[in-house]
Amino acid sequence: YEGGIKVPTIVRWPGKIAADSTSAQITGFEDWLPTLAEIAGTTVTTDNIDGISFAPTLHGHEQPERDFLYREFPSYGGQQSIRVGDWKAIRRNLMPRGDAQPVIRTELYHLGKDPAESTDVAAAHPEVVTKLEALMATQHEPSADFPFPVLDQLSTAH
Repeated sequence: YEGGIKVPTIVRWPGKIAADSTSAQITGFEDWLPTLAEIAGTTVTTDNIDGISFAPTLHGHEQPERDFLYREFPSYGGQQSIRVGDWKAIRRNLMPRGDAQPVIRTELYHLGKDPAESTDVAAAHPEVVTKLEALMATQHEPSADFPFPVLDQLSTAH
């Protein structure tokens, strides 16, 4: 279930980042390029990347929370997930096996209350599920090079 959505990061930069400082800022791998570019004093056009610089956070400044983190993996049977604040929606087993079409089911977890993702609360929060499913549909981009048939169909349906 993890899929790289909740991996802690350790950064050491003597004289620039306060020792023993911590942050709960949520970032993704796509944020490293704009962050390192900002630290190096250069700019990166963000037209073709989804990342945002988290250099302000590294320097101990407040920074707006990310709108969301989106991930999809054709591996592990096919997964799609999105994190918005403390909410995480995930779909699993999305790659067809043989002639059987996958059953698409969205699980929902509140990471602030359930960091182990042990209790699926989708039935109790259908409005959150609907919102996150719509956002997942807009974030998937069909690709001839990396087809993901189930998600390709879902994204064109919205």
